[in-house]
Order: sequence, then C-alpha cells, then structure tokens
Amino acid sequence: MIYQEQIMELAKDLAGFSMSEADELRKAIGKKNKEALDNLGKKFLNGIKITKKIPAKKGVLLWNDILKFGEYGFNKSHSVSYAVISYWTAWLKVYYSVEFFAANLTTEGSQGDLDKLRSILYDARNNDIYTLPVDIKNCSWDFRIESDLTIRMGLGGVKGIGEAVAEIYANSELSGGSLVEVFSKFDGTAARKNVIEALIKAGALDFLDVNRGALYASVPRVIKELTKYRNKVKQGKEAVLKPVEPLEEDNWSETEIMAREREAYGFYLTKHPLESLTFEAGLGRSIRIEEALKVDQERDYVSLVGVISAIDEKTVKNGKNKGRKYGRITLEDEHNSIIAMAFTQFFEKARDPLIQYFTDGTPVVFQGRLDPAGEKPQLILYTFRPLSEHVSLEEEIIVPVHTDGNVHTLEDVILAINDSPGNLPIKFRVTDPLGKVAFINIDQPVELTEKLKSALTKMVT
Repeated sequence: MIYQEQIMELAKDLAGFSMSEADELRKAIGKKNKEALDNLGKKFLNGIKITKKIPAKKGVLLWNDILKFGEYGFNKSHSVSYAVISYWTAWLKVYYSVEFFAANLTTEGSQGDLDKLRSILYDARNNDIYTLPVDIKNCSWDFRIESDLTIRMGLGGVKGIGEAVAEIYANSELSGGSLVEVFSKFDGTAARKNVIEALIKAGALDFLDVNRGALYASVPRVIKELTKYRNKVKQGKEAVLKPVEPLEEDNWSETEIMAREREAYGFYLTKHPLESLTFEAGLGRSIRIEEALKVDQERDYVSLVGVISAIDEKTVKNGKNKGRKYGRITLEDEHNSIIAMAFTQFFEKARDPLIQYFTDGTPVVFQGRLDPAGEKPQLILYTFRPLSEHVSLEEEIIVPVHTDGNVHTLEDVILAINDSPGNLPIKFRVTDPLGKVAFINIDQPVELTEKLKSALTKMVT
C-alpha cells in the first residue's frame, strides 16, 4: 500500500464498501480519528466475512496493515508532489550544495529551531561545506554564501544583536586596525559594551588577529578610552585615540573559545567538543542522542554522550519535596539535544559539578532511564561523569552514594547486590558533605537484574 486511494479500492473490492464509505475510511485514516476507525474497522471485517474474497484471519491482518499505513500515508496527488519536491531538493543539494545549505540555514535560523540548525550544520560539514563565524567587515543579517565551500553566519544568529544594529555594521566600511579604532567609527547601541562582547564571543572580530579572550578582557578599557575620546570631540578639544593593547595573559583556550561561541549563537559553530572524539571507542552501551529521541518504550541504564548546553533549575511546588530544587538539563551532541531530568535528592548533590561541566564545556556521559512519555523522550538521570573518566556498563557499574543520603535506600541496594550475582564488577562512588569523593569496590560482581535496577533507581530519585 502506497496511496490512500489503494485503501479505498481494497475496502470496496474486499469488504463491499460503497464509494462514500471508502472515502469516509480515507478521511478517518488521514485525520487519525480513532472512534471513526473503530466503527469502520468492524464494518470492514464484517464485509470481509460477507464477500469471502479472502479468509477472515487475513482480513484482520490487512486491517492492521491499513492502520499502520495510516500513521504516515497520503493520497496519490500529495505523495507525487512530495516525491517531486524531494527530487528537486536532492538535485539542488548535489549540484548547488552551498546555495542549498545557505537557504536551509536561513530558513531554520528564522524559526529559532536550534536542533534543526545543528543538524543542517552537521550535514553541511559532512558535505565539505563549512559555516564561518560572523565577520562585521563583511556581514549581513542572514546566512550568505562566502565561496563554493563556505557559508558566512549572519548577524541575526548572534544573541544580543538587533536588526537595526546589524544594518549599521552591514553599511559600514571597515578595513582593520585595533578594537578601539574599529568602534570609534560607531556610536550608540552599535558601540555598547554588551554588543561588543557578543561580537567578540561570536568571532565577528577575528579579522583583528587577536585571541578572543584578550579582546574580551580589553573591552572595559576600550569603552573607557572611547568615552574620553568622544567627550573631547564634543567639547571641541583636540582628541587623539590612544591604543588599548590586549594582554596575552587574558587569552582563551580552545575549549573556552568554543564555550563562549556557544553562548553567542546558542550552539557550537566552528567546532564541537565531541568532534575530535571517536564515538564508538570505549563507550560500551552508549547510544547517540538521535537514537534516544526515536525510542517508543522505556530503556533502562543507557548512556548518552554530549555536552551540557543548559541547566534549568525548577522548584517543586507541592508534595513532600515542596520547595526543593530539581533540574532540567539539556545534553547535546553535534546535531541533537535531549532533556535529562535530575530529581531533588540527586540534583541537590550534583548541581555544582553539573554547573562546572556546563561552564567548562566538558564532554560528559549521562546514564539513566529513557522515558518516551511526552512530546519527546527524556532521560531520567541516574549518574554522570566526564567522558575522560567514563567506564561503560559493559565493564562495571558505579553507584553514586552521598554520606548524608537515605540509609534505607542504600540498604536496599546492598540487599539487591547480594541477590543479583553475576559477572559485572560494582563499586560505590561515595561523596561526603564537603564534596570529597572515594571509591569502594564491592567484592561480589553482579548481574543488572530488575531488582537491582529498581534499588539503584531509588538511590537517585
């Protein structure tokens, strides 16, 4: 079955439906109307028994196939139109690649869907087309083509930059010089401290050939010098723009440059912390976020690799944990992101290292339970660590324990360990109230049974 019209023909031929009844079935499938489909299903199966053109059992299988088809089926004209558009876009992607990706980035950029933007940027890189940071010497609001293999990021993608300011930069003629010389040509919003800082983080001033960190640290001194210079000009006094030298000691490392670039755009642009890592190497049962977002049933003790791109602290509004904090943490890789939920007891202990890893842009491994309920699957976070310290679940299980935690849940874990002998080594990662960590090896290896999973889950919820 390819088209909805074929469903109509099957219903007419095999179940004796009239043309209007067959069209009613088509509409119910298209709108996924459960009540109508239930009634039409009974009529369809009864019709199969009456016409006897196929056995009743095959009729049931056919109806189930029809329902499955209805999850993503179109009428013939719609399907043909989609096929033609797919052909056109595929042809454009092959023969006009840079134009194709620039148009896609501009379209999705205007929608503000960062996951789609990340996915397109990743796809473009896989096709040897790279997106460069904003350059205010030669800029525009949207993405634009720089060369056959490069696209230039638009100022519209930089947080804190409005369209009016972007137009000022786009209409200016800059050739180089120093930071203070560049912004002596602007005034008002176009030369405000927060705007200059946003441009530096975005790489829009890389043409000055100075480390972004050194430029960023010099901004207060630049603003001070510009203010002095402009005041003298207003007073009709002789005004000379004094140089402001950036200091090497303020340079950012590559990791910090990436983290600040992410702040500017909302995603990693020129490089992602995971790019230099081999995903498969030593990650055992780790899966990509893309795969996690497609699950349709719970999966326990999975590992996801990424960097933390946001931490949203929430307060419990009622119940026994009223007033306590929990966290919605966004974990992202090169082209997707997922929400990881850290519940109260776990989040209160884990908050500081999570914030540190977020600030530093440290690649991490999150382990927990995938919950497909809701619009998108989420990860219920059990434990996490830097990727550099990761040992996969195929090699051992590490149980997070806090010395001021619930003793009864720890006792439950110990009982479950005793009842779950196997081949996996297990150890406790003990954290005291001062944040000091020690590992305790358990002599008895285990199997990850349902009882042990349940006890471990209670440790972090």
